[in-house]
Amino acid sequence: MKLSIKELKKTSFYVTPNFPDIQIKRYKFNFLSLIGGVLLYTIVVILFTVLFLMITPSEKLVFLFENRMLAEQKEKIIDLENKVTLLTNELENFTSVSNNLNRALQLGLADSVDSNSTLYDSLKVEKEKNINMDGDILKAFKQFWNFIQNKKEPIFFIAPIKGFINKEFNSETGHLGIDYAVVESTPVMASAGGYIIMSDYVAEDGNVLIIKHDDDYITVYKHCAGFLKKKNEYVSQGEIVALSGNSGINTYGPHLHFEIWEKGKPIDPRKVLINENKEN
Repeated sequence: MKLSIKELKKTSFYVTPNFPDIQIKRYKFNFLSLIGGVLLYTIVVILFTVLFLMITPSEKLVFLFENRMLAEQKEKIIDLENKVTLLTNELENFTSVSNNLNRALQLGLADSVDSNSTLYDSLKVEKEKNINMDGDILKAFKQFWNFIQNKKEPIFFIAPIKGFINKEFNSETGHLGIDYAVVESTPVMASAGGYIIMSDYVAEDGNVLIIKHDDDYITVYKHCAGFLKKKNEYVSQGEIVALSGNSGINTYGPHLHFEIWEKGKPIDPRKVLINENKEN
């Protein structure tokens, strides 16, 4: 049986409190009065709660847990962003080193370098960026002119460092150079005059410097502590280009690993060095 709205309006509710030691009374409420009372009570409670939160610092207590969770999420997001940035930088460094190695191999393996090639142009552009406009242009021009003037002279190599050779060249075991046992930060000299095609960090060999010479020679200096010359610079024979060190994974202590490559193949430096150190 369904009740109509008129019947609901006429409906009454009786409330009989059950209090001990008090005379029992019955309270009568009609349907509309009960609904209005409930609505009024709800509105009052809501207004009181809003005012209480606005006037008192209780809002911070109510949302303390939520704010803490938001703060933790924010820290995680910042940490993730830092990791992504670090990973991006590492990837860029790896790409740069890989490009430098590829360029060095191309120059080392090539019989000659075409002055109109894209590789030559890229090196020339990078060199121009590294020239100091305050006075290094003249120096760079002189170095370039001396390098051109000496191109027709026979090339010879000197020992790049003063020290004792404790590990010889052995292509069968994969040791493509000789190791000089020296204290850290010993000056490293250019074995011959040439053009620096790489001065960068490689995980396995540490700080590596590679110089391009005449007659398709390149010299390699590994595990350096730091560089005194930069990529795309011309250097003279005997000029200090780096300091010996112990950088990289494949190292057993402070030393300089020195290699000479001829037309893309490693050769024993002992066979072409004109001055053997007395310590050797």
